[in-house]
Amino acid sequence: MAKTVSVTQFGVNYLTLAPGAESARRHWHEREDEFVYVLSGVVTLQDDNGDREIGPGHFVGFPAGAANAHHLINRSDAPVQLLIVGSRAVGEERIHYPDEADPGPFSVFRDESGIRVTEVRHR
Repeated sequence: MAKTVSVTQFGVNYLTLAPGAESARRHWHEREDEFVYVLSGVVTLQDDNGDREIGPGHFVGFPAGAANAHHLINRSDAPVQLLIVGSRAVGEERIHYPDEADPGPFSVFRDESGIRVTEVRHR
């Protein structure tokens, strides 16, 4: 279950990851900063530096433009609760998925509210 608080300059998502679930495909953003704070449970951060477990009170950040593809995996037997914060700049954002057959980049477009309106392969 994900809940979103809509603001125009950044987005805050509350995410519960069930056992075995992943936060997203491993990715990195050209223009968007991301920040993750673990509220409860233990989750595995998988990025270009390898795997490491992070627990309640721990946080990680991913600066815009840093080609460090990342995602979170719940390898435990209990739900994990996270706050995920990211910039929500209006216009185009490009996202890379290095583990996919088509790694991109993909262009994501946000409207004036910072809401994603479309995603297309960048050519």
